[in-house]
Amino acid sequence: MQGYGIQGRRAPELRVPEWLANTGGNDLQLADITEPIIVLYNFQSWCPGCHSHGFPSIIELRDGLRRHGIDHDAGHPPTVMADYLTGGTPWTVIIGPERTVLHNSFHIDAEQLLPAFARIIEHHESSEQGRRDD
Repeated sequence: MQGYGIQGRRAPELRVPEWLANTGGNDLQLADITEPIIVLYNFQSWCPGCHSHGFPSIIELRDGLRRHGIDHDAGHPPTVMADYLTGGTPWTVIIGPERTVLHNSFHIDAEQLLPAFARIIEHHESSEQGRRDD
């Protein structure tokens, strides 16, 4: 899909006017998120693909990430869809520890991503531990 997505680029700042989760009335910025992996899932309530494939995959990812102590928030995505050059819905964006976009696509495979997430989290935690030890 040429022209869509920004994989490999620095993640744009979030411009979300309203979060469903409580952020204390403050705008949520990428720097505020301490988890090493951020998953942005863009969907529409009437989208058949969002319900048949996207939601089951995102639930599997959520459950797998929770085993690593990573939780999630929900937001209002139109600005995210524009900033991340999505091609429609369902669309998943995954941002890594250095805030680089690692995945930006219609397709998401939780079975493939969870082992990769585990390696990223393990590397991030060992790097953080190394910084604390210095």
